[in-house]
Amino acid sequence: MLIGELLQVLPDAAVVMLTGADSAESATETLKLGASDYLVKRPDLKHLDELPAVIDRCLERIRWKRDEARLRSEMDLMLTAIRGTGDAVS
Repeated sequence: MLIGELLQVLPDAAVVMLTGADSAESATETLKLGASDYLVKRPDLKHLDELPAVIDRCLERIRWKRDEARLRSEMDLMLTAIRGTGDAVS
């Protein structure tokens, strides 16, 4: 599916599926494939009212992922420095 291919090329991307398929199975499968969110198109266009909140959630997830990567990198550097001093670290 396109979601998986996109996330292989852009692993930090936030993918939002906008579809006319209103089923729990479709939503579950889409999220399992890596989509950040799932919106169902409605004839009255009410789904557009949800977009600001969806975009905010996606941006927050991206920030969390970047913070996590930065913190892991810092932790690895600190552990390397500690190990280099000869101190035992378990």
